Amino acid sequence: MDNSSEEGVRRDYLMKRNARAFLFAAIAVVVAFVIGFAWQYVRAQQNEQRAAYAERALEGARLEALLSGAVIDAQEGKFELSRQRASDFFARLQNRLAPGFDSATTPSAGLVINQRDAVITSLARSDPAAESVLSRLLNQYRGLIAQAGLDSLRPVPGHD
Repeated sequence: MDNSSEEGVRRDYLMKRNARAFLFAAIAVVVAFVIGFAWQYVRAQQNEQRAAYAERALEGARLEALLSGAVIDAQEGKFELSRQRASDFFARLQNRLAPGFDSATTPSAGLVINQRDAVITSLARSDPAAESVLSRLLNQYRGLIAQAGLDSLRPVPGHD
């Protein structure tokens, strides 16, 4: 073998070795990217679930505050303001919170929502008994929220 032929073989060998090294490096970069992406994707999903839970729990707390305000207004004899708050409570419960309840919680939500007409009518008539009806409704609602796992005393799932 002459010198130029050895040089050609050696050049081919080095090119193949460099190509193999480049291919392994490219594969390593792709694998690292996929691992990093998967890890971040899982974390993003967990954070999304926590945020959704926190939003639902916040809405539950807001509705509890709204109903509590209706109870206080009825105790103070402010029946029209109490009626408005109670009406808003029922509308928001039915439209925002109740659609996300699971099948075990839906019947309890239905029991609370079904009291709407009686409560609103009682408040519209300035019935003094509306105060106790609202207080019982507030206790039922608190039970519903606890059953749904949205009570404010429960920590956000997955939050350290």
